[in-house]
Amino acid sequence: MNDNASVNGHAGEGKPEIHTQILRALEIIHEPRSSNAHRQDASRYLEEIRSDEQAPYHGFALASAKDQPAIVRHYGLSLIEYGVRHRWPGYTPGQSQALRDWVVTLSHSTADSDPPYITNKVAEIWVEIAKRSWGLDWLDMDELLFQLWDGSMVQKALVLIILETLSEEVFGDDDTTAALRGSDLNRACVEIFTPANVLTEDFPIRETAASMRYGADGWLSRMADLLEWCIRDAKIDENRRACGVKILSTFKSVISWIIPRSLVTTHALNRICACLAASNVPLQLVSKSAELAPGNYDID
Repeated sequence: MNDNASVNGHAGEGKPEIHTQILRALEIIHEPRSSNAHRQDASRYLEEIRSDEQAPYHGFALASAKDQPAIVRHYGLSLIEYGVRHRWPGYTPGQSQALRDWVVTLSHSTADSDPPYITNKVAEIWVEIAKRSWGLDWLDMDELLFQLWDGSMVQKALVLIILETLSEEVFGDDDTTAALRGSDLNRACVEIFTPANVLTEDFPIRETAASMRYGADGWLSRMADLLEWCIRDAKIDENRRACGVKILSTFKSVISWIIPRSLVTTHALNRICACLAASNVPLQLVSKSAELAPGNYDID
């Protein structure tokens, strides 16, 4: 992957021969009439491509090709993911920036027609990059998330997946990559989720990370506002129900580490409790879970 590779540069200039070969290999693997020998050869070829230094570039070209089947785009995303997981320390600043730009572009191109496994994979790659570079040479991630949040409902859902996954992996015990930057990522998450006024009042002499966050509200407040919209009408349609369940799931991921008072100041606790009275059983069930029970908190 060249340093000057860019989203608007040669990644979009047609399909080189290698892309045709990748497409052919995928066809052979997923064609029921393919022989075992041909399928094994195609699998070996795709594994070799994954190890090529240009793999993320090929991956972006395939993942952004809306005219291709979802399985092809998913394989393209897997090439980007492999580069992030296994080659990141060896990338130059320009290559790392190109990868971030590609993932941001793919995030903005998510659509209702995309199967969930495409959206989930984009979110997964975003988090993998964040664990390695957020707060180091990636300082505008929160602003980029806000711009994505300002888009369609699909993009809002993508942001929620990113936030939930980031919270679980940063504050969990199972992710080695996140653990290597544990304290820095912990502080960064607290910074972007918590309203600025709560941080100022509770930690007046804290070392600020103003460059890490975008806006004073924080994600806890934005999520609470969207949850209110989801349950506002007496009749909750499927889209609002799915959105509400996803918000509650994201709330659950932050309950163990969020500053308790911020649950009150953002009205998050009230809106979680309001889901108990919502005319939708899935929302009631999620809000009744032990992790979200109001009695679990000692809030002044």
